[in-house]
Amino acid sequence: ASLEDREITLPAAVCEKMLAVNEQFGFPAEKPLPAKLSSEQASLTVSDCQLVGTKAIVKGNASVTVAALCDGQGGPVLTEFTAPFSQIMDVGAEDISAYSVKPEITGAYFDLIDTISGGKALDMELHAVLQLVCSKQQKLHLVADAYSNLMPAQLICTNQEYVLSSNPQKKRIQLEERINLMDSCAELLHVFASPSRVTGEGDKLGVSVNLDFLYRNGEKRLSSCRRTMTTAMETDGAELHLLYIRPVQVTVRPEGEYADCGVMLEIAYTITEKTVIGSVEAVVLNDEQRYVQDALPTLTLVRPSGESLWSLAKKYHSSEEKIRQMNEDA
Repeated sequence: ASLEDREITLPAAVCEKMLAVNEQFGFPAEKPLPAKLSSEQASLTVSDCQLVGTKAIVKGNASVTVAALCDGQGGPVLTEFTAPFSQIMDVGAEDISAYSVKPEITGAYFDLIDTISGGKALDMELHAVLQLVCSKQQKLHLVADAYSNLMPAQLICTNQEYVLSSNPQKKRIQLEERINLMDSCAELLHVFASPSRVTGEGDKLGVSVNLDFLYRNGEKRLSSCRRTMTTAMETDGAELHLLYIRPVQVTVRPEGEYADCGVMLEIAYTITEKTVIGSVEAVVLNDEQRYVQDALPTLTLVRPSGESLWSLAKKYHSSEEKIRQMNEDA
């Protein structure tokens, strides 16, 4: 019998937990006091996940960028805030070898409030879902093949299908497009970029990104518009489980009513695939048709490319040990 050891990574646990991030941010004293929020953008990023027994400690950051209109200011003032978060999740399994965490914002609330000192603060409340997928390695010890050098042998084989999941992977893709703003852009104030839609077609992954432009038009008035850029990523037929998609770099070069835009997206994902592992469960020997050993020629064998001692022994009703003995100096 040919024995084989296989090590595969299988999903061991999947759990979800609601997450709420409540925070108040004070606006910097060196900036004008905001009077009204014009646009907001929030995102969650997981920075670390520690497994302790059957518990997972997930840590990350909530980031928010707001554009606020200020009294006496001709344009909006942009301010960025960051708040850490942590969450303990019950995995229910031990000996985890790999994991992936997917954060998804389900609701967001923003408001300007007055502070005791007479300033302004941003009141933020984010609601999200954390999805944790854990995997662990499993060792398989199986009989991959068998034969008899005395008589014909019928192998009774079984196939077992496993769903495998890879460790988290990251990839960056670039989107470039010339966009019509439908209005002359005299001064670009800010651009918010946010992924809006992900679709899978065949061996391609389609990604759409919304761009929210805030600018002054030819008449020096504030103007805004939303445009969408799309692209596709080759998946080679693999089934991807997306963890997050986020823009890491946005460049815009306005020219009249048009703007040359470039967006660099970072995509984190795991690959899910099915594999079939076959093994020999039993062997049925045919004692009535025994091989005539004396009729077999005595051969000195040279292993060709792609052939193994196992396959030669099986073909000539011999054994790997006998072949080695007959070719000690080969």
